[in-house]
Amino acid sequence: MTNNRFYRKIFSLISLIISGFCISTAIKINFDIAQRYSQCDGKTQALFGITETLEFYYQYYNIGLIIIAIVFAIIGTKRKENRMINGIAYFICVISLIIIFTRLWRLMI
Repeated sequence: MTNNRFYRKIFSLISLIISGFCISTAIKINFDIAQRYSQCDGKTQALFGITETLEFYYQYYNIGLIIIAIVFAIIGTKRKENRMINGIAYFICVISLIIIFTRLWRLMI
């Protein structure tokens, strides 16, 4: 019986795990960007947007994982999984998208 409960929310849980992974990697990448920025001199800091785009472009690869997480959350909705866990999965997916597209490293300086 308990095994059946687990399978009733498997897609939402997978979505949560993928979104959590994306959030943690985005925060790690932003931390690395903040460290790089603080080590630069004035001229390099002025043009750091170019450096950020060219050297840390791989942070946008997380978007593909987030799309997969959203698909799993949609599948969870279609299968009528636990509404609370599914709602949390959608919320965490949106938060991870926001974290990727904002420049959090500016807050870490």
